[in-house]
Parts: sequence; structure tokens; C-alpha cells
Amino acid sequence: MTSSRRARMLRALAVRALLIALAAAAASPVAWAAFASLKHGRDITTRPFELPRPPTMRNYATAVEAGLLWQWLHSVLLTSVCVALVLLLASLAAYAFARLSFRGRGPLRTLLLSGMMVPVHAVLIPLFVAASRAGLAGSPLSLIGPYVAFSLPLSVLLLTAYFAEVPREIEDAARLDGCSDLRLWWHVLIPMARNGLITVGILQGVWIWNEYPMALVMLTGNWKTLPVGLAAFKGQYHADWGAVLAGLVIVAAPLLALFFVFQRWIVRGITAGAVRS
Repeated sequence: MTSSRRARMLRALAVRALLIALAAAAASPVAWAAFASLKHGRDITTRPFELPRPPTMRNYATAVEAGLLWQWLHSVLLTSVCVALVLLLASLAAYAFARLSFRGRGPLRTLLLSGMMVPVHAVLIPLFVAASRAGLAGSPLSLIGPYVAFSLPLSVLLLTAYFAEVPREIEDAARLDGCSDLRLWWHVLIPMARNGLITVGILQGVWIWNEYPMALVMLTGNWKTLPVGLAAFKGQYHADWGAVLAGLVIVAAPLLALFFVFQRWIVRGITAGAVRS
């Protein structure tokens, strides 16, 4: 074995060891929360790094009894509706910016992308006032519009890059076959941008699923999402850490499952729009 080959192998082993260490460091808080959620109350703080002895599901029962299961269903419904609307509107806008020529396309795209500079906290009070005047305060309908609006700029930016990569020859052939703009969008670009759509859906779904300040302000009634319901386990002077950790596992489990199922498409989607041919 030559010295250069040995050096390459040592570098590869060092890189792999570093990546394994980083992955372990990233996964360790999730693993600790999962094990700690199976402990009895005091064991979480007095013996934080020991395995649960014996394991208990009482913390999960407490979380479910507090309504966390209903809040989980609320979050699933709200996230699904918002992500579907984001993908529909963002793909239409991205198709227009990537494939069509019209007056004002550049300024309009700049105006849309400038929405990424608006912080959520700056519009909480105006959104609550508008929702109250419209009679939507406390309703999940008060969150759909803001969630979709805040998700559109980044979604349009990413999908525009994916749609721009589709060869013009495919578009020309579709138009020769009689495809209108909508049919071209639906039958040609949407299937070819599947990786990008999955990536955008996961990214925006994670943000909507975990969003807290807007849901806290707008949902004033019994209809609550998971982050808002999870915060109820921690008061000013007391915190039920077992229920909090069980709730965190319930919150994180769907996101981890989605990542493991779609990780191949997510990686392809992240890299697909990075380089133009």
C-alpha cells in the first residue's frame, strides 16, 4: 500500500469518525428525552443519565389526559391544510416566475421574496386585531392565512430553481401536443419537480408544526396546537418534566418518521436546485 493511498484512507476514516461523532451528538438529546420520559418524576432530576428503573408510561398517560392527543390531531390537520395550500400556491407562482415572461416579473418576485425579511413577532398584534374584527379569533382559520403567507417566499424561491431546470425542449414538445399553461404545470413540471415539492413540504411542515408564538396569540379558545399545549405543563413555580418530555417525544415522533421515510427525496431535493446546467 502506497503512502498516498494510506493517507487517503486515514482521511476518510477521520471524516467518518467525525461525522459519526456529530450524528451521535445531535441524536443524544432526542434519545435522552425518550428514555427520561419513561422515568418516574424525581428520577428525571436526581438520576438524569441512568436508565429508567422500572420504565413507566405514566408520563404519557398524563400528557394524553391533559388533551395532548387532541392537540396532536389539531396540529396534524392544521399542518396538512397549510402545507397543501403552500405547495399549490408556491408551485403556481414558481411556474410563472421560472417559465413565463410578463411585465413586472422581476419587481413582483422581489416584492414576494422580501416577505422573508418580515419577522413573525412584528405582525402578531395586527394579525390578532384583524382576526378579532373578522370574528376568527380563537379559530384555526386565523392561522391558515398567516402560515401560508410566511411560508410562500422561501417556497417560491426554492421551487423556482427546480422549475427552471426543466429543459425547454420538454416544454416545447408539450406545447406542440396542445398543452395549455395549466396542463403543462400539472402534467409536466409537477412530476419532474417531485423532489423539490417533497423538500418544500417537509421544510414548511416542520416550521408550521413547531410554530409557537403566533399560535399562542391567535388561539385563545380550547382549540390548541401541540406547542401551545406542551407549554401548559410548565408553570411559573412548577414543571411536570415527565409530561413535558413525553410531550416532546409525541411532538418529535411524526417529524422523525417523515424524515426517515422521505430522507432520500429530501437530499435529492436540496441538491437538485443548487446547480443549473
